[in-house]
Amino acid sequence: MADSTVRHKVEAWIRERHLPKVFGKKFEKQRVQLQSGQVREIDAVSLDGAIHVEIATSAWRTASGNPGTGGQRKVKNDVRDLALVPTGQRVLCVTDPEMAEWAERQKLRKNFPPDLVVIAVALPKSLRVELDAAQRLASDEMR
Repeated sequence: MADSTVRHKVEAWIRERHLPKVFGKKFEKQRVQLQSGQVREIDAVSLDGAIHVEIATSAWRTASGNPGTGGQRKVKNDVRDLALVPTGQRVLCVTDPEMAEWAERQKLRKNFPPDLVVIAVALPKSLRVELDAAQRLASDEMR
């Protein structure tokens, strides 16, 4: 079973360090009631509730170089949840530049809401190395 410790560490760094620099606000993980009535945990919500952020750490490509449908599916689910948040700005933070490009293409094709903000986050080198190693390990487990 893949260890999600590194993914949680990356999400925490983005929530606690990166997002406050970008938006000038503090963020926390929060359970939010969606317009559908379901309650979902959103990766980062500004303390004033004005900004809702989902964080995707998946790579767009698999270890074999093919498009990663699992990562794309996770991003689509995150964006669906963001679209159902009743108020505020909706942001998708991704740690893989190719995934950011793919998300922008989805917006152009009208598969994602036009007001969705997509941010490609450049992780600190040490965190990037940890995430890449964890993704390689998870990929090896699948083989």
